[in-house]
Amino acid sequence: MLKNFLIGIPVRNFKNPMSRLENVLSVEKRIELSKGMFENIVKSFENEDTKIVCITNDELVIDYCKNNDIETFSTRKKGLNFELEEFLHSYEYEYWTICHADLPYLNNFYAQEWIKECKSSQIVICSSKDSGTPLLGGNIKIKKLMYGKNSFDNHMNIFLQENLDIKKSFNKEFSFEIDDEEDFKKWCFGQTGYPLVDAGMRELNATGFMHNRVRMVTASFLVKHLLIDWRWGEKYFAKKLLDFDLSANVGNWQWAAGCGCDAAPYFRVFNPHTQLEKFDKSLEYVKKWVPEYGTADYPE
Repeated sequence: MLKNFLIGIPVRNFKNPMSRLENVLSVEKRIELSKGMFENIVKSFENEDTKIVCITNDELVIDYCKNNDIETFSTRKKGLNFELEEFLHSYEYEYWTICHADLPYLNNFYAQEWIKECKSSQIVICSSKDSGTPLLGGNIKIKKLMYGKNSFDNHMNIFLQENLDIKKSFNKEFSFEIDDEEDFKKWCFGQTGYPLVDAGMRELNATGFMHNRVRMVTASFLVKHLLIDWRWGEKYFAKKLLDFDLSANVGNWQWAAGCGCDAAPYFRVFNPHTQLEKFDKSLEYVKKWVPEYGTADYPE
C-alpha cells in the first residue's frame, strides 16, 4: 500500500536533546529517556498512511532505528534546515510533517488529530513558548524551512509572504510543563469547565478540606491535563488545606505527577469525566459546589 503521508523526525543524537537535564540525570539516563520519547512519537504517528523516517547521521541512532525497523535518512549537508529540505525533496508524498524528537506528551490521539489537520490544510504549525516549531506540516510542498532561534515567527513570515493558508494547532506546547498562569488561576478558583475538578477546588477554598478522591483528580488534572509543574499545586494545597502535612502533601503530589520515590505507574491519568460518572453520578457533590453547572454561566 502506498503511504502518502511523510513524517520526518530529526535526531542529532540521543544525548543532546536532554542536555537541559544534565544536572539531574546521568548521560545514560538522558539517552534512555530520549529513546523512549522517540519511540513514543513513532508509535503515536503510526497508521496505514504514514511513512515515518528518522533524519540522522549519527551511527548509534541509525543502529537503533535498524534494530527497531525504523527507516532512516542521512545527508552530507550541514545545518538542520538544509537537511530537512533535502529530506522533503527526496520522497514522493501528498502530506508531510516535521516533528521534534523530544515531545514527551505527544500521544496517539494528538498525533492522529494532527494528521487529519495536515490533510485538510496547506500549512499546520505548532509553537512552543520559546517561539520554536515542535510540529510543522501540511498538504502543500514548501521550498524553505527556518528552524533555529524564533523559528515559529520566521516560519510564519515566510508562509504569509507566500500567501499560504495557515492553521495554528495545539496552542499548548508539547514540553515537560507549560506553566500557564491563566490556566493555573482557573484551576485554583474552580473555573476550568470540568465540574468535578471545579467542585473540589471550590470546596477546598471554602472549607480548607477536599475529599481524597477529588484531591487525586484535581492534582492529576493540573499536572497531566494542564501540564503545570506539580510544585505549583503543592504550594497551593499547602496554603489552603487545614489538614496539611508537609511530607504527605509533597509525596502525594509527586505520586500524582509521576515522579518521586512512589511514581508507578508514572503514566497514570485520572479522567475527570469517568471519575465523575463513577463517584458522583447524581451530581450531588458537583451541584453543591458548582450551582451554575448546566447553565450558560458555567465555562465550557
